[in-house]
Amino acid sequence: MSIKRNLDEIIQNNLYSEIVQGKWSPGLNLSVDEIMEEYGVSRTPVIQALKKMNGVGVVDFSKEGHFIVPEYSLKQVKDILDVRRLLEHYALNEVENEHLKIDFEQLDILCQKGIESIEKGDVIETRLSDLEFHRLLIAQADNECLSESYRRVQSKFMIANYLIGRHTALMQTVACSDHEKILEMLKKENFADAHKVLDEHISGAFEKIKNRMPKQ
Repeated sequence: MSIKRNLDEIIQNNLYSEIVQGKWSPGLNLSVDEIMEEYGVSRTPVIQALKKMNGVGVVDFSKEGHFIVPEYSLKQVKDILDVRRLLEHYALNEVENEHLKIDFEQLDILCQKGIESIEKGDVIETRLSDLEFHRLLIAQADNECLSESYRRVQSKFMIANYLIGRHTALMQTVACSDHEKILEMLKKENFADAHKVLDEHISGAFEKIKNRMPKQ
């Protein structure tokens, strides 16, 4: 049983890596048979991996029984980013109001990992460290319900950001710089400016995606 679960996780993680590399496209019909052949596994772990991804909004399950990469309208992208904004601001408010201790060591490590991966040209590592930075920032609020909600929103954001927005190296550098600024403000307990940088960071992500979408 544990082997099957491990296969589920391995396939799921590899499929996530394909998303952050921009290998998928919105509306793509995912072939279970092709995934089985690619990874040399049976049908069950592939289906389980896709079901887990469906559970967090990374793939949709059609009435015909197909797994499909979601397609988003501009309004849907805005809705996703608006909810993300609310959750991240809420997390910072909780940290400030409840005087919670921030794990600066791990956040600094993720910041540095992002910078180093840009210098090495490792796109996957850059994007994964970006996602992990924001998950860890949310986790500082010490609210599992909040973290679970954020994981779903972030999964939807992945589709819009990496399959529509198409990061450039410059955009990745700007994102890493924003992370450093947010941490700098938090270390100074300057929550007002941390909120400001965070807001600009998320607004920038929306504008990037918006500029890449067909005019609606």
